[in-house]
Amino acid sequence: MKPHTDIAILGGGCAGLSLAVALSRAAPHLRVHVLEERTRYVRDRTWCYWNSEPHLFESCVSHFWSRWRVSVDGRSVVRQSSRYRYEHIPADRFYDYAQTCIKNAPNQALTLGARVTSVSGNRIETEQGSILARHVFDSRPGPRVLPENALVQRFTGWHVRTHSACFDPSTVDLMDFQPLSAAGRSTFFYVLPFSENEALVEVTYLDSVSLPLADAEAELERRLGGGFEILFRESACLPMHSVHAPPGSIGTYGGRVKPSSGYAFLRIQRQSRFLAEALARGAALPSHYEPRFYGALDCVFLEALRNNLSNAPSYFVPLFERVPPDTLVRFLSETGTLAEAIPVVRALPQRPFLEAAFRLGDFMVLRLMVFALFVGAACLLSMTPVLVAATFAAILIAVWHGAYDGVLAKPLLEKRFGSAWAQTFAIGYLLLAAAMVLIWFVSPRLALPAFLLYSAWHFGTESQTGQLKSASAATGFCLGAIPIAAACHWHPPEVTAIFTALLRGQQPFAGGVASLAGHLLWPAVLVAGAGRIGLLPLIALELILFRQCNPLLAFGVFFCVWHAPEHLLSSAQDRCGQFSLPLLWRQLRSGVVPWLISIAALGLAVTRGAPYASALFIMLSALTVPHMALNELRRKLVS
Repeated sequence: MKPHTDIAILGGGCAGLSLAVALSRAAPHLRVHVLEERTRYVRDRTWCYWNSEPHLFESCVSHFWSRWRVSVDGRSVVRQSSRYRYEHIPADRFYDYAQTCIKNAPNQALTLGARVTSVSGNRIETEQGSILARHVFDSRPGPRVLPENALVQRFTGWHVRTHSACFDPSTVDLMDFQPLSAAGRSTFFYVLPFSENEALVEVTYLDSVSLPLADAEAELERRLGGGFEILFRESACLPMHSVHAPPGSIGTYGGRVKPSSGYAFLRIQRQSRFLAEALARGAALPSHYEPRFYGALDCVFLEALRNNLSNAPSYFVPLFERVPPDTLVRFLSETGTLAEAIPVVRALPQRPFLEAAFRLGDFMVLRLMVFALFVGAACLLSMTPVLVAATFAAILIAVWHGAYDGVLAKPLLEKRFGSAWAQTFAIGYLLLAAAMVLIWFVSPRLALPAFLLYSAWHFGTESQTGQLKSASAATGFCLGAIPIAAACHWHPPEVTAIFTALLRGQQPFAGGVASLAGHLLWPAVLVAGAGRIGLLPLIALELILFRQCNPLLAFGVFFCVWHAPEHLLSSAQDRCGQFSLPLLWRQLRSGVVPWLISIAALGLAVTRGAPYASALFIMLSALTVPHMALNELRRKLVS
């Protein structure tokens, strides 16, 4: 085993071998080493897909069909296409072809029986020795934490040969739905007919609980009757939820299984091709491989399905019945356009899917519409009474969105500190807040720039949903800096007055900070907009808001309508990134007492004569430091 390589691929399954083969074509000069724990390859699974785009394993196809059928309650919908075929690749053909490609590649190696014991950065420890690699890609199964009530697709299949002709070799049965079980489990059969007396027959369950293998095999026996022999068995459990994979993950555990359908082969080939092309050019590795609207539609579909599994046939069957076959194939393969998604959406029942969309926490367009309404209202009503009310409302909501930090800290600290977690949290939180207040009074010239930079980081990196989920740190920071820079750019006198109050009369330094921040507006806009084109509507609304309104009013609207709700939605997610309305409600209720205490303390400070702006900013900075630290810790542990 060579101790150095350009690319190490951990796991030689479909994803690992596909990436190696893609690299042998796109970047033959790179040294590639595949480490696979098994000692030999056997047929252990089957891959099927529609041939909507080319790939490197087309020679491995053993069977294909141009007709497919879905059935429910004795009613069948048969569709066909002259353009696309439904193709089948058995694992043994795939493995043999991939091993041949790797063997013929001068700079590639495949080591079987290589058990990886640990991975630390670019260093891989195996039982045979250590390897250093410039890039590491991991396709090995890891610990899977399922979201609460998460759906999974479990299937068990037999490749059978019957004693008499009982299959139609011209048509694939994609879904033959069975009556709903007493447990509310949605079940369907999937049949790939290779001939009149040979087929792969699978029983598939959509549910959130496991099912004994014996029960699934009993279902297959009832379906087939008697008079058959089993040539091959397979079973699997596929996630029907978004997978938040660490960098370098590929394959199933890298989120390449399409959550709403379970198809993975073409998505793995697409990922392998994109990665290989980027590595060949020495370019940055891509962060996504399909248009983003597919992920949003998947989330809505699965939310509707999870809330009413009994309606699964009424969701799937209309797609095949009402959508043109070629359009549906491109949609299911994620090779179509947004316009082609419209007939798919129209074919589904409207009410359950609209309800599902509103239950999700990541409805970016709706939130932008609400933000736009408030921006318009702020521009029309920028008067002194409204200014005071909006600013005070900003304080209330800003405090609330950090008031339940104790709720978020409990699961993080309780395992380590036991019943003393609350004291540990309170001491650490208060010490950080007190340190920030002390810095304001001892060295306000240090505190002001640090607070502005920290606030920009906080505003940007708290936005972990929607368009910013996979954005770079620079994009997030620049997005968070836009409100601060815009206020300084368009309202230097007002901002300088606020900074002067914070600095206790040091007007020249305050004006310098405001001027510098104002000059950074357009660079921040360019970096944030270039990093995520989808953020341009939000950036435009922020620019309009801060251009037309007093900076305190603008910050009030920004806090109330965008930042605080963003944080509430992103923090009300379970360990797998799924939005949880009950969790949000519990957090809001738990934050009432600390919220009231914070508001009372602020009111006391104001009535005692503390400068209004100074009290506002010092309070926010004191809360921001421990609040930000806690949420960074939580985000790292969740990921």
